[in-house]
Amino acid sequence: MGLEFWNAFFTILLYGLGVILLVGLIILVVKLIGLVGKIDDVVDDVDGKVHKLDGAFSAIDKATDGISKMSDIVVSTVAGALSHVIVSKTKSKKKKEKEKEKESEE
Repeated sequence: MGLEFWNAFFTILLYGLGVILLVGLIILVVKLIGLVGKIDDVVDDVDGKVHKLDGAFSAIDKATDGISKMSDIVVSTVAGALSHVIVSKTKSKKKKEKEKEKESEE
């Protein structure tokens, strides 16, 4: 009688614990499904905001490209003008030196 009692008792105890574990896991899964739904909503919201910011960043990118092109034009113009001035000054110096050499030879 003692061994059969404990055998039946542990079987019923294990079944009861199994049911409790199964119910707990079901509750946990239901809560996780709700959490995944909330996370999906947050991700969608963030995605929408990122797409709005993409337009702003695109506009800023176009503006900086325009400013860069303008500054390149200004720099190349100034550099060309300075180069022209420097070249003309060196040519005039060389001309003067050649004239002085001709005068000294005569």
